[in-house]
Amino acid sequence: MTATVAGTPTLSVNPTSLTFPTTNINTSSVAQSYTITGANLTAPVVITTAAPYSICETVGGTYVTSLNIPAIDVASPKTIYVKYSPTVAGNSPGSVDNNSTGATQASVSLSGVGFDPAAPLITVAPTTLNFPATGTGTNATSLTYTLTATNLTNNKKKSIKKHVLDL
Repeated sequence: MTATVAGTPTLSVNPTSLTFPTTNINTSSVAQSYTITGANLTAPVVITTAAPYSICETVGGTYVTSLNIPAIDVASPKTIYVKYSPTVAGNSPGSVDNNSTGATQASVSLSGVGFDPAAPLITVAPTTLNFPATGTGTNATSLTYTLTATNLTNNKKKSIKKHVLDL
């Protein structure tokens, strides 16, 4: 009788990180994907993530936070789709963790920024003003900037202060 020793179970993912574009809150991003490959697996692959991220085996399917994939399905690269659906504004770090008995966890790091289009927003353009060299006692050339404000409410005072810098 000949004994056969199976190799060590392994999991690998590609790429190892996904960065989602800024996404309006209460909407979903376009799906991004990664592939998972396993070798010498003896158990299914359990893939998990947490909100505001979700995963699916097909781009148009139902997105969930946990999948159970038969080991045979990852013997060759299998594509997993990820969506980002923020409910609050701000940075959303996360991960998709891929596990199977005996294998080292393979993770995909996730990042996205949720944006609230109804939140007050003030922007200045340009963000830098470069004054030319000016002699003592003379005024520098005037430079302009644009201040834009959106979604402001209950404005009780509006003022713009002018600052003069003599060089």
